Amino acid sequence: LGGAAGAETAVPTTVPTSVGASTIDTSTPVTYGGTWRTQPVIRITGPITEFVLTNETTGDDISAKAGVTIAAGDYYDIDCRYGAATVTDSLGANKIANISDGSELTTFALLPDPDAPDGINSISLSGTNVTADTVVYISYFERFLGA
Repeated sequence: LGGAAGAETAVPTTVPTSVGASTIDTSTPVTYGGTWRTQPVIRITGPITEFVLTNETTGDDISAKAGVTIAAGDYYDIDCRYGAATVTDSLGANKIANISDGSELTTFALLPDPDAPDGINSISLSGTNVTADTVVYISYFERFLGA
């Protein structure tokens, strides 16, 4: 998931006029091929203000507190793995205090089929003050239930 990039276009308008979006509210499917749920590590690269990352398949979300901004060139690593549940910035500083109390750090996961039909988890991101440099990476291990 990422912000939009625009090409320069000459448009006769009054000055000042804002053109283009500085907000994001989009989703993308993440197809998970494992047979057991997995907790991802998520990197949100700024700029973005008051982000909300949601797994629409499970309803779990991770959101920033009001007024929290990830600056351009900075990022938050959100580790949802069992026993971790940490949030750090690009300097390694603990940023868990910037995450809303209702965030589901310990339960945010990608689900396998049949819990997520065909293993497709719909992941959405919303926030303001984004640019083409705003991006989210989700990394995870495919986990399998053994017999």
